[in-house]
Amino acid sequence: MSLNGEYTSSSLRAGKGRGRAIRLRGGSDATHARPIVAFPMDRSPPHEAPAHPGQSWRSSPAPVPGPQASSWHAAAPYATAPPPDSHGRQCSGVPRLAFVPDTPPHPHPQPQSRRRPIPIPLPPQIQGVTRVALHPALATGSTHLVVDFASWRPHTDAGSNAAWETPATSPALPSLTIESPRLPWAITAHASGNVVHCVSVADVVGTIHSALGVQVDREGFADWEAMTRDGGHRPDLLTAKLDAGGGLVHRRGMTRLELLEGKTRFAGLAESGAGCDIWVLEVA
Repeated sequence: MSLNGEYTSSSLRAGKGRGRAIRLRGGSDATHARPIVAFPMDRSPPHEAPAHPGQSWRSSPAPVPGPQASSWHAAAPYATAPPPDSHGRQCSGVPRLAFVPDTPPHPHPQPQSRRRPIPIPLPPQIQGVTRVALHPALATGSTHLVVDFASWRPHTDAGSNAAWETPATSPALPSLTIESPRLPWAITAHASGNVVHCVSVADVVGTIHSALGVQVDREGFADWEAMTRDGGHRPDLLTAKLDAGGGLVHRRGMTRLELLEGKTRFAGLAESGAGCDIWVLEVA
């Protein structure tokens, strides 16, 4: 072999008389040399080399991995063995999963005590009116109205009292918001039209009666339990509930009236201090 990488007839003595000498440039033999392929320590070659030089070497395709394998897993073998992972094991070519915590977060947040938010005083419904006088029939300690919401019949009992169709406040307001320290819901009485442009005594009492007849679902009952457990807006409610022993259990068809725990008689409205149109329901 000469310095320029040429094979001559003198260097191929074994080929005399058997055939013409082959002159090639580049330093490669006419026959294909046995290729050098390195595989990782934990993988085997996909195909054996040809048995004799006359046969060309062809690599058979690697087995196709399952659908769960990534394309990186089916790529060509490593030229060198990959470095060991943090546990001292040789990587096998399969991508490692990202870290997954042993204990997943709780799918549902823990229930929290929900209480009716304290109302924010709003601008007066009538310009310049910040204080009103409540009708005597609706005031606490009044003997003008005898109403038991458990047995009251609006259409019969309301018609027998002349005060029903009079404005509930003076000056007259178009609506009143009524809260109860025993219930987590506010009640709003609007003008029905019987007394033009203002809410009447009948509107107030009738709206309270209708609101107490609304059925309570499990979520609403949980709100009521949280409110009474915390004492609501009045600490004496918690003491009264403990003295009574036990408590109500939610049932299908339960109404808000039952959440008053027997106190179903109307005892008047008291000032709330949150505005002239927000009043507190008293029951006995």
